[in-house]
Amino acid sequence: QLLRAHPPMQLGADADRSLPDAMIASYRGRDLLAPTGALTLAKADLAGLTIPALLLVGEHDSAARRAAAMELADLLPHGRREIVEAAHHLCNLSHPARFNAALTSFLEMHHGH
Repeated sequence: QLLRAHPPMQLGADADRSLPDAMIASYRGRDLLAPTGALTLAKADLAGLTIPALLLVGEHDSAARRAAAMELADLLPHGRREIVEAAHHLCNLSHPARFNAALTSFLEMHHGH
């Protein structure tokens, strides 16, 4: 119940809750058992990536997640950050049309690269 009530898990009143509820039911939290900082990348590592990267965040995602997406987009040579209007963290579930439009635009821009 706590995870379902967590702000990033909010989808909006009219959203279908079946998929996130199934995700929560099967989530065991193993990722939380890893030592803090277990996966770290230096800024130089990010600057060396040559693939395009899209960082999608919801308008109502946490300030920390929005800031991290902005920082990553700035560090990646081909990074792009998009904000999905009126969405929280699970914008692909709550606002699939907006999410898909941003993703499609990004993929079309980088097709063949």
